[in-house]
Amino acid sequence: MNLDLPIDFREGKGARPLPATLRMGQERLLVAGKGLARSLALDDLLAPERTTDGGRSLPLRDGGVLYCPDGAAWDRWATAAGLRRRLVPRANPVWAWTALFIATLACTVALGTSLYVWALPWAARTLVAMVPVEVDRALGDAALKSVEADDLAPSELAEARQARLRLAFAGVVRQAWGDLPPPRHELLFRKSRDPAMGPNAFALPGGTIVITDELVELLDGHEDAVLGVMAHELGHVEARHGMRLFVQTSVLGVLAGWVLGDFSGVVAAAPVMLGQAAYSRDAEREADATSVRVLKASKISPLVMVTFFEKLAARATAEPASEATPRWMGLAIASHPDDAERVQFFRDAAQSRL
Repeated sequence: MNLDLPIDFREGKGARPLPATLRMGQERLLVAGKGLARSLALDDLLAPERTTDGGRSLPLRDGGVLYCPDGAAWDRWATAAGLRRRLVPRANPVWAWTALFIATLACTVALGTSLYVWALPWAARTLVAMVPVEVDRALGDAALKSVEADDLAPSELAEARQARLRLAFAGVVRQAWGDLPPPRHELLFRKSRDPAMGPNAFALPGGTIVITDELVELLDGHEDAVLGVMAHELGHVEARHGMRLFVQTSVLGVLAGWVLGDFSGVVAAAPVMLGQAAYSRDAEREADATSVRVLKASKISPLVMVTFFEKLAARATAEPASEATPRWMGLAIASHPDDAERVQFFRDAAQSRL
């Protein structure tokens, strides 16, 4: 066979390319050019590569390189020489590295997502179980001072109305827990200064439950629904969701503070972190389950919570500005996509005998 292929030959990295021709001999490659004559055993060849300009590069074990700028001509020559499987690269190494990078990035994202979705909540629950309850109270007190200074004003509800709601809530809690002590909690009524907060309720670490005047007025004539909202917030208190949420957003700082016994820096950061955070879907589901349990213990239908969501939705329709996301981990937002699922949960709970 006498088929010549024009190529460039380099003695090594950085060497000047020499014009040459490539020919197939008796199980050897023959490289010939001006002042150049080499006979290469097939074992002297490394894996061929596709270059970014479409050419072909064939590295040699001694550091030399055969290069053909016409990739198609190289492939035809290798086929005619019966060496296609050996001399025609299967893929562009650039794409191979790109695929490897994408695969590595995907694995990294998947691992990070898994750590965030499963490992971090598990670590938060484990760590919170070791943190003294006094820490919850310190964080809750700091957060309450902040939100009262910026977003809340003293309640304008009549004292008699506040007292009636406190007494009614104490009754449903007593029915739900029976002879067992309920979670330590304190019920506070406050008026919203920020219109975006509006009808709202939230529980702070340590057991403080804040109910806004606007929520009570929204549910005027539906006192059982107010009790359901309170029970939901008590569910957050019982599961220490506020502390778990705070740990998840500052797990290293909390861990260091617990180990070193100095929570001053952690407490100082609590109001901002808690105010900007939001409970996970699982936390809301747990609190909703507590609300159902408390209501049913007092023979109150969980459908009262459906009334609550319907009232919120009606308000959002009548006052679009109220759809702004409130701060401080509000119980629900009427435009939130999860509300339909939660409403169905309370409807199903009302039909269940358990």
